[in-house]
Amino acid sequence: MKRCPDATNLRDGKGRTFLHVAAEKGCHRVVRYANREMPQRLSSMILNAQDNNGDTALHGAVRDGNLAVFNTLLRNPRVRLDMTNKDGMTPLDLSWSMTPSAILDYVFVRAPHGGGRPELFWEQHITKVDEDKESQKHTDATQVMSIVAVLIATVTFASAFTLPGGYRSVGDSSSNNHAGTPVLAGSYFFDAFILADTLAFACSTLATFSLVYAGVPAMAISIRRYYIDISSGLLQSAGRSFVAAFALALYPVLAPVDHTIAVTVCVIFFASFLWGNMEAWRVTCGANTVRARIGIRRFPVWDYVQVIFLSVLVHFWSYIIILGLPAIRKWASK
Repeated sequence: MKRCPDATNLRDGKGRTFLHVAAEKGCHRVVRYANREMPQRLSSMILNAQDNNGDTALHGAVRDGNLAVFNTLLRNPRVRLDMTNKDGMTPLDLSWSMTPSAILDYVFVRAPHGGGRPELFWEQHITKVDEDKESQKHTDATQVMSIVAVLIATVTFASAFTLPGGYRSVGDSSSNNHAGTPVLAGSYFFDAFILADTLAFACSTLATFSLVYAGVPAMAISIRRYYIDISSGLLQSAGRSFVAAFALALYPVLAPVDHTIAVTVCVIFFASFLWGNMEAWRVTCGANTVRARIGIRRFPVWDYVQVIFLSVLVHFWSYIIILGLPAIRKWASK
């Protein structure tokens, strides 16, 4: 492009520029070059160029579902959000049927809709549900999720009777430590382990019961989808609690012997937080994109803070209970 600037105006048989193709194929480096490094005189000609169908590069990014390309284009104030194709659809209209996760960013930058009638848009562009295929998808999903739920419930049930540290073989009536009681009972990590194990077992068991309803083909699709959504949330909480129980069971046993390994276990445990909270990270990246486009003065900080906080709370409510309640109990006892 630097040696042949006139090549930026070349189009293929569908009227697409190189930016159209890069956006549709997810070539982030090419899109970033056109958006940031390319001379403004040349980039202005192709950022909002329309192909034979009236689509811009932003339409292609939404259709491809590549959030990296989408965010790169959205950050540039010169990229117009009101361009409509031959179907009267702006990128926002297209995102409703192609990339729902991009809707939040569009709403906050106040992107306009097309001039078409909303009822016609929903009728033409929203994919109709094939109930037979949806029923089969729900059945397959419930089978896989049931295996995971039963596995977590089985392991956590067994771990309740094989507590870390073992049991006392000899009792001491003066200190109220009776024979057969857990050795680590009363410590912070032991209390947190019990809570984690209990939450993992309870959530996985409830998820199993919900999946029984979700797997019945005789039920309506909407009811099955409702129970699958509930089971998915419960399974995520069960999995996070299960990981916490594993770390909390190892740390008090390893710490007196090898403190370095015990700390490493905790570091790996906390690193799993990042994997379990990708939704909040996606919202944060979207917030940075919106801030870059509309400026800090018009940026809806409080709205994004609420969304991110709610996402963290939904994902990590079990950790708040597991790590918070024993700390409160210790603080209250002192």
